[in-house]
Amino acid sequence: MTFTNDKGVPLEQKRVSRPAKVAAIEKDDTPAQVALKQAELEVDKEVYETQEGVYNALRERIISNVHDSTICELKDDVHGYARLSPFELLQHLEQGAEKVNCMDIQDAFARRDVNYDPNSATTLKAYFIDLDKIEAELQEMGVDPNPSERQARIMHTLQQQNDETHTKAINTWTAKTTTAQTWKAFKAHFSEADRERRITLKVSTKTAGDMYHSASNAVTMEQLTDVLTAYAEDTENNIYNAVDASKTDTDTDIAPLLAMMKKLQNDMAELKKSKQGRLLDSGASIQGTPCRHCSKVHVAADKDCYHLPANRDKAPAWWKKRNGDKKGEETRTRITAGGDKVTYKDE
Repeated sequence: MTFTNDKGVPLEQKRVSRPAKVAAIEKDDTPAQVALKQAELEVDKEVYETQEGVYNALRERIISNVHDSTICELKDDVHGYARLSPFELLQHLEQGAEKVNCMDIQDAFARRDVNYDPNSATTLKAYFIDLDKIEAELQEMGVDPNPSERQARIMHTLQQQNDETHTKAINTWTAKTTTAQTWKAFKAHFSEADRERRITLKVSTKTAGDMYHSASNAVTMEQLTDVLTAYAEDTENNIYNAVDASKTDTDTDIAPLLAMMKKLQNDMAELKKSKQGRLLDSGASIQGTPCRHCSKVHVAADKDCYHLPANRDKAPAWWKKRNGDKKGEETRTRITAGGDKVTYKDE
């Protein structure tokens, strides 16, 4: 490789030799000559030191901007790269190193430097995996990673969240020894903290949502218990009808069955009282509408309500016994089609 100036003239690498420690003064030199030689020696020393300083700076600049694998064969076991000139390093890179597109490096830097968003769906563990992939790309292009800079940037992002879990994780990390603060340990430590934070946040959100839906569905749950109670009553009614239709002298005692139904009714009453209940396994809700005639919820249609005079005779014996025959005495309330409440007596 040959370097040229702006006119195309080849440039030769010239290097100033190390000057002597003292000026070469002859015994016949006059004081003026002695002073001149000493002044020239000081100038030579200054030029040499400037030259060496520039050489060292250029050499370090080149070494720091290329991957070690591209120049490792030039490294001396004792002196390292100290005896190499910038020209020799550049010449070696020009002849043997793979060319890298600077736009690719800039793109990788841009993707690497995107700040992590703790509120996004991406977990910190997934972010670290993507970051390691980008760092591997940069290493292939000759750019060494800087773990300290990455850690500081991520910790700054987490600290801005003012989150209790992140703050605790940062305090625990900073208390570790320097030797323990490796990049691998950093990823594992803060990935676990992010996992715990997301679990806590999920539980808190679910609890708040349950409280909201519990309050908003209070009426629905009460209606559910009404429907279940009505269903129990209708079931009991059907059993009574079946028993009445087929009863013989040899029938067994139905007292245990009646006791079971009574217990079911009591359980339903307690459920309604506490306004607690469960949705069906399918997740669907049951919403009962009070009867317009008796203001109760039952499975039968409003027109078949036993409280209507026309349906009294259809009521089972147990219902008549429970409700009594109080025609003309019992006051009832019903809801009209327009939504108004009307008080009346059975006739």
